[in-house]
Amino acid sequence: LTSMVRKGGTLYGVVYFTYPVSRTEERMIYWTSRDRGHTWIRREGRVVVPDSLALPEGKGVWGSLLFHRGMEVLRDGSLQGVMYGHAGKEKKDTSVLVRSDDNCRNWHVVSVIAAGVPPDSAFHNAEGYCEPTFARVKDGSLLCVMRIGSSMPLFQARSLDQGRSWTTPVMLPGLSSTDAESVCPQLLLLKSGVLALSYGRPHDRIALSADGSGNRWD
Repeated sequence: LTSMVRKGGTLYGVVYFTYPVSRTEERMIYWTSRDRGHTWIRREGRVVVPDSLALPEGKGVWGSLLFHRGMEVLRDGSLQGVMYGHAGKEKKDTSVLVRSDDNCRNWHVVSVIAAGVPPDSAFHNAEGYCEPTFARVKDGSLLCVMRIGSSMPLFQARSLDQGRSWTTPVMLPGLSSTDAESVCPQLLLLKSGVLALSYGRPHDRIALSADGSGNRWD
């Protein structure tokens, strides 16, 4: 399970992997628990993408878009998460925001968070924007932190309109490129109001943003 969230009395856990169905649909797996995780029920859903993000054919067993860290319940009861992989005409990884209006059974793409690689020539061999994690941070915006490749710095993008559009990704402000290089990031807004970011390889690290919104990291 790459993401988990509580809605009412139910825990929803989404599996990282997806499985190809067609160029615009993938099968996904999620688990639910109504007893705080003591027992679980396995369920299946689907992810539908628009023609503009049509998925490549013949990739293999896994789907082209995979779920990653972060999930939230919106005021209207819908669930929101992030995915990444190969989609559309882009050759590198793309990160997208997805939403489900029926408790994980059906997912659709809300917006493209970032696609391709940073324009700096130092990153032309990067994998693309992948392994996204997102959180609603202290100032109310949505912040997404993404990997671009092993031994390369993490990047972040922000949405000020509830995920409909995103700023151009930048390296984490306040951290050197070596302090921020890693994979599999995960964000958590602490009860204290501090925003925490964990990541690993090389080393396991935690970066903290005292302003709670990722405007500066230490």
